[in-house]
Amino acid sequence: MTDDRTTAGSHADKAAEAIRSLNHDTSPHEGWPEVESAADVSSVVAGVALAVSRLPQTCEQLAAWVDGHASLLTHDEGLDETVEATSTAL
Repeated sequence: MTDDRTTAGSHADKAAEAIRSLNHDTSPHEGWPEVESAADVSSVVAGVALAVSRLPQTCEQLAAWVDGHASLLTHDEGLDETVEATSTAL
């Protein structure tokens, strides 16, 4: 039996794939295959803006997880500053 649960990582992978597809769908080099009108542009911009507006929450939650588990985290090469740098970057 396979594990069919959806993980945070798989959601992130799907979001990345959706952006890749969006890049192809709006490419001038491919003749803007999914953009036929200003309404299409408006719809895409609105959707991207909504997605981007939701990213700070994800980053804050991941930073909180890193901060909460910092004492348990190590870097493969023993670089302690990596945990702090990751938390700061988030």
